Amino acid sequence: MNSDLEKIHDPDFEKIVFELTIEDIKKLVLKAGSFVKSNCPACKSSDFVPYYNLFGLLYYKCKQCGTVFLNPCPPEEIIAGYLNDSEALRYWREAMPAHVVRNRKEKLYSDRVHFIKNQIDKFNVKKQKFLDIGGGNGYIVEELVKKNIEFSEYIIIEPQPLSIDLPRIRIIPKMIEEVREKIEADLAVAFEVIEHIVDPKAFLSSVYDLLADDGIFILSTPNIDGFETTTLKEKTTSCWFDHIRLYNPFSMKMLLENAGFKVLSTETPGELDVEIVKSISLKEKLDFSSNPALKFLMEDGFKYKKEFQNFLASNQLSSHLKCVAQKIKKI
Repeated sequence: MNSDLEKIHDPDFEKIVFELTIEDIKKLVLKAGSFVKSNCPACKSSDFVPYYNLFGLLYYKCKQCGTVFLNPCPPEEIIAGYLNDSEALRYWREAMPAHVVRNRKEKLYSDRVHFIKNQIDKFNVKKQKFLDIGGGNGYIVEELVKKNIEFSEYIIIEPQPLSIDLPRIRIIPKMIEEVREKIEADLAVAFEVIEHIVDPKAFLSSVYDLLADDGIFILSTPNIDGFETTTLKEKTTSCWFDHIRLYNPFSMKMLLENAGFKVLSTETPGELDVEIVKSISLKEKLDFSSNPALKFLMEDGFKYKKEFQNFLASNQLSSHLKCVAQKIKKI
């Protein structure tokens, strides 16, 4: 297997996370009576079909825009309670092996900061206020400081407990929809956040309100129409149970435009689809005999993984989606 995938994962650590997650899900399912049914969260269509069942949680795919969503879905207050009480998330934050943290910073977060810098240069972004929505452990801001990408103020909105000691950093321990102050950020980012949000329209409206006029917004999220996600479905971590809404380039562009943004770019620059499919197929003993092309790719053709991954990225078929958008002032 390629070392890039192995470096950012630790099987023993993730086994414990998985076991704790199952316990979290059991607690969550006990509250299923409070879950809420809905139409497609992206286009509001009522035309959707069953897609998969994950630990008793039912996901459907919209026939109009292709969004996949948990239905019925926990309301925001139950999700907020899960974020605060989850043993799996606590263990993920506190017990991740040092070498995995280091490698994730070097690979994942360094790549994100490189992308951020490119957008700053490309769109001549002012560097007064930087806003990280769902900032996790604060690694993005740490990397920005480390790479000397200086903003006058860094603001992190993160409902989970977060302790970070760096200058010019302010932490807002809330869900973004609860933030009422006027921030006027020049650049906002939300990496791997929107798939966790019950109401994407309200989320994007909040992002819009917290940006300065002409401010830039960068988001990333799994692409439900990507190679990894369509091949593995519920067996991929891209479709894990706390990913309650999963989009594709079309539905994400539609959501952003409906929220008042101008979409500047949409891409799927993923690098690990093929390796993830290979890894999980071996672990789960998946049978690809009914799909000769996929069987060849996973066996003798695996040596062509780089070329195939480049093909996926070039055709918006990787399971990793990035969008860059700009706030257009409402008249």
